[in-house]
Order: sequence, then structure tokens, then C-alpha cells
Amino acid sequence: MRLVADTTELFSFFNERSTAREISLIPELELHSPSFFLDEIKEHKSRIIKCFSLSETQFLLWINCLRPL
Repeated sequence: MRLVADTTELFSFFNERSTAREISLIPELELHSPSFFLDEIKEHKSRIIKCFSLSETQFLLWINCLRPL
């Protein structure tokens, strides 16, 4: 199954209790997003880290899960 997620939805991916993260990690699903989404997330990196109480390493680990294959 294919799902389309915009960048706003992907911000919630960094919340460990979010439905977005749960859904995006289901192996049977293909997550599709705009091509610029990684740039936008990186642009807000410090805000995401602060808002979701992440370390730099945690942020990098999760953003690697969002990278296109």
C-alpha cells in the first residue's frame, strides 16, 4: 500500500508516541513525500530536537529512516 505524507506529517515522525511513526514503520507500506521534505526537516533540525527532546544522534538515526531508498 502506498501513502502520501506531507512534511508537516513527517515532523510528527520524531515524536516517539506518534501515529505517524507507527504507520511509517509498517513494512508493507510505501511512504511517499515531496522531494524537498528532507531539506525542510533539516532546516528545522534544532527545533525538532528541542521539541521532541532528541539527541543529535537520535535525530540522525530517525532521519535516516526517512531517506529514500
